[in-house]
Amino acid sequence: MRISPINLNLQNNITKPAVRRAFNNTTSEPKFTGRYSSYPDIYYIQPKDPDKTPFQEDFENLVEKDSKNAEPFVQYIKNGFTEKIEKKLEKHPEQGIIIGITGKSAAGKTTLTEKFVEKLKEKGIDVTVINADQYFEDTSELVKKAGSFPNLIASGYEFDAPDNFRLDLLALHLVKLSDGKTVKSPRYLGDGTGRCPINMDKKNPQKIIIVEGLAAHYPSVRDVVDAKVFINIDENLRKQRFVERAPWRHPDWTYNQIISQYNETTKAADKYILPQLNGADVVLNSGADYETIDKFIDGVADTILDLRKSRSQKSN
Repeated sequence: MRISPINLNLQNNITKPAVRRAFNNTTSEPKFTGRYSSYPDIYYIQPKDPDKTPFQEDFENLVEKDSKNAEPFVQYIKNGFTEKIEKKLEKHPEQGIIIGITGKSAAGKTTLTEKFVEKLKEKGIDVTVINADQYFEDTSELVKKAGSFPNLIASGYEFDAPDNFRLDLLALHLVKLSDGKTVKSPRYLGDGTGRCPINMDKKNPQKIIIVEGLAAHYPSVRDVVDAKVFINIDENLRKQRFVERAPWRHPDWTYNQIISQYNETTKAADKYILPQLNGADVVLNSGADYETIDKFIDGVADTILDLRKSRSQKSN
């Protein structure tokens, strides 16, 4: 069966992890069910399309299987997403596919990226990973004037605002990698100094390029990304993760400083990150259980492997 998304305003509706969806077998208005009365389900099923390619069928079957879990991993797939990816491969087979993964701080972007890369490598597929958070503007002088990084944040400096990233440079590097060229990315030191020197880390091109981080769907960057993925998460779980990882990242911070940082990043995320939901091709639920996530990612990796094999056979 073909799964098609309901036309809805994602920013207003995706506020909690997805619940079990109700399906119908017609193209009529879908039914909504779930534990949260204000939270709509996202998919309904249309009659099978005989023109679907094996890649599109395999991907949609994965989503349909996932939807039967108590708490599905997939919350939304934009209509025409798989078709768009295949068209890119047909039109520009020499270029790499760029996947942009974003979400609020502590939503699980890096963890899910690492899991996806691990699964692909197990199947012999190499991936180039670019961390968008390495493309911050250098704020070392501002940190010095404020006295410390927490003081700079407390002063109202919006660290996560698009203007505070080197977005044009990030977009340029992604295009170069897609074209098969090597780049050197900046490196945000993360030591509280605000330093972010350029030309630090060599990145070699692969046929799959993942850019993950707060800026992965920001202007300029989203224009070159082929697949825009948004990681959604329950706010209570996100706060728990944020607080648990903070001592590892900032061992000298007090609990009050950690909570202050969480509150500031949440305000910034609601302002700058959450609106990116409306342009996402895929929305994933980071709060799903590990087995559910692992099965879906493994299935996607198999689907990509099969697609590459079929493309290789056609070119020979």
